[in-house]
Amino acid sequence: MSKYEKLLSPGKIANMTIRNRIVLPAMGTGSNDNDEDGMLCALNDKTIEYYAERAKYCGIVFIQACTILYECRGIGNIMIHDDRFIPKLKQLSSAIQANGAKAVLQINHHGTILSKRSMHLPNKEAVKNLSPTAMRFPENDVMSLEMTQADIDRVVAGFAEAARRVKDAGFDAVEIHGAHGYLIGQFRSAMTNKRTDKYGGSVENRARFGCEVIRAVRKKVGPDYPVLMRMSGTSWSEGAISVEDSVIQAPLFVEAGLDAVDVSCGSLESYHYILPPYMVPAGFNLDAAAAIKKAVNVPVIAVGRLGTDFELAEKALEDGKADFIAMGRSLIADPEIPKKLAEGREDDIVRCISCNKCISSAVMSKYDGMACTVNPHCMRERKLENIKATDSPKKVMIIGGAPAGMEAAKVLAERGHKVTLCEKTDKLGGQWNVVATEKNQYAYYDVINRITRDMEKAGVEIKYNCNVTAEDVIKAAPDKVIMATGAFPRTLRVPGYDKKHVVQANDVIMGKAEVGERVAVIGGGATGMELSVELAEKGKKVVLVEALPALGGPMVIYNYKHLFSSLIENGVVMLTDCPLWEIADHGIYVRANNKLDMDLLYVKADSVVMAVGVIPDNKLADELKEKGIAVDMIGDCGGPEKSLLEAIREGFDLGISF
Repeated sequence: MSKYEKLLSPGKIANMTIRNRIVLPAMGTGSNDNDEDGMLCALNDKTIEYYAERAKYCGIVFIQACTILYECRGIGNIMIHDDRFIPKLKQLSSAIQANGAKAVLQINHHGTILSKRSMHLPNKEAVKNLSPTAMRFPENDVMSLEMTQADIDRVVAGFAEAARRVKDAGFDAVEIHGAHGYLIGQFRSAMTNKRTDKYGGSVENRARFGCEVIRAVRKKVGPDYPVLMRMSGTSWSEGAISVEDSVIQAPLFVEAGLDAVDVSCGSLESYHYILPPYMVPAGFNLDAAAAIKKAVNVPVIAVGRLGTDFELAEKALEDGKADFIAMGRSLIADPEIPKKLAEGREDDIVRCISCNKCISSAVMSKYDGMACTVNPHCMRERKLENIKATDSPKKVMIIGGAPAGMEAAKVLAERGHKVTLCEKTDKLGGQWNVVATEKNQYAYYDVINRITRDMEKAGVEIKYNCNVTAEDVIKAAPDKVIMATGAFPRTLRVPGYDKKHVVQANDVIMGKAEVGERVAVIGGGATGMELSVELAEKGKKVVLVEALPALGGPMVIYNYKHLFSSLIENGVVMLTDCPLWEIADHGIYVRANNKLDMDLLYVKADSVVMAVGVIPDNKLADELKEKGIAVDMIGDCGGPEKSLLEAIREGFDLGISF
């Protein structure tokens, strides 16, 4: 018997029996086709295959929020405002049910967030940017329209008709989206609802709109069809939705006709809690779910990085804090989590590292939909379901044991090639061992250790402390040479760069270099921000210096906002648009506001820490090319600096291309 007895036990919502307590919550995929407006709103086979894969082992698959009315459409949202969408949605529900999970479709109105989601739409004048109270959306300063009673009645009817289509499309249940600062959540929050009529004021009045939606949906779908609602248990922000508010409002929603409550968190002003990154502890939202669970007599779904701590998820069920556990990003990383837990194969689980690249990639065109750092199959399920073994095995030499090279070695060996991986140190993982040493990022060790185990199972010959030369490659005579030699830390060669108190961020993180009481961290990317927080928490006085106008670089916005808040809370002084000019014996000079006609600004510092990126290590690759030896270059050695997602994906794609 598995130690996760509760997680793997059947559950029930209304008349719907569910095979286990692990559910995939609704999350946007960014994978839809262009519709008549050209805005990625048309459900396609690729998206269906993504959901079908995750339906093989979990209990419920919730489909990303679908738009209830044409007037509230936004980029990337599947449409359900017309009956013509039912046949394709029927294919989706059938594909999920065929794999054993219950299919639940979420319906939504974005409210004032439409000003962002519809800004690039053709025909955007047809979009009605509604909210409980006229307000400016903070990201673009666009003013919304305060809803009239006619608006409220039309939107409520839109929810009801959308729910009817969900039922007609064969889904097992419908979920109303009332969380994350969307329209129902905007009515719930005192921060965004300043109305003085029956829809505003008291906590109960602010729940009225949500109750009207639920009652209209219930009337439309009938008494026996399961109706759920996702709600933010707390906004994690002052003056918005509190747990105390939710404990009052949740029973009102249940009385109006809900069969289950899906407890998330976050809102307009705190969206970084909706998809909490690695620095937020697992289970951070459990108290809100537990409080609501005590207040209602229907099942409760809990969420909040619980897929990164299965023991905590199991205990939450045992303690009665929730009835089901949502594992969104974790099931993106590994759809087989329930199966592996049941078989006692926890070590084989591909662990989510909460990097949030899945969400950022869902809004980028680079990957044609959501991509996952640790799961190269994500959103390519059908395309990659039958990766063939080679019928002409090759002798492959991979130089460099960072993740790109490791992934390539694993895939090539699994396909039958004879692979030797040469690593110049005594440890695989490259620069990602440094990242894994940083606070809250231990999950990167899981990635390195898992791929190492997979390589060993596949028969990869791993040579440690192997500093390969061009002569070694010529002597080995491989059929293919893959360079994955990574990169080394960059420094800024300003006057004074070679002084003894100038150190690399990597050396500080790994404990190879000490810093004084006053520290200037040069470089405001992820490494510089994270290290600045860690040093400040240890009592150091830290100044973070960035040459560009803003910190963070290409960092995922959810991660950035948490780190930026931590910098403020820990008293880190942030200087942006201030290129480093010179390093003195007891401080640094920067060019203030990056203006040549400005005086230099002097900042006291006992230590100067460089966190300014990396330089590709391609010396050996160049030597081999000069000798006429063809090489494939993956990871950082091929430049520019790669994310872990890009590195692993490059290695995987090269591995299947031979």
